[in-house]
Amino acid sequence: MGLSAIYDSARVKLLTAALNWPAASLIVSAWASPPDFDPTDQKISDLKARGLIEAGVSLPVTGPSVSANGTAATDAVVVPGIAVGQVINWLTMAELKSPHDDSELIIYVDQTDVPLPFNGNGLDLVLQPDWLANQGWFRP
Repeated sequence: MGLSAIYDSARVKLLTAALNWPAASLIVSAWASPPDFDPTDQKISDLKARGLIEAGVSLPVTGPSVSANGTAATDAVVVPGIAVGQVINWLTMAELKSPHDDSELIIYVDQTDVPLPFNGNGLDLVLQPDWLANQGWFRP
């Protein structure tokens, strides 16, 4: 996928077996604000509290798995209908909670197979990691 950074709370969950990646309900958010990574953020609401703009949310992420080298993998991820002219600068992946803003942040991503910043064209943003090159979401 590219460069990603793990949020502190997700790192603790991974190391204490509190996050079961293959069984997790995951979503990806597309952010229109300038890149902003604070490893102490825990929820989507933490980002929105700083005025950051969530411009799109993926369909549920399917197929979470772990490759032989420990890379976190999923099927392709679809963020539906990014508005024409909307610039997407970075992404987050979170464990889905209700309400949405309580979803728990896992990783921050600022490089993907789709070059960022991405200029919306009204179509879906499709993220397709190259698993043959071991380019997953992250490695703990």
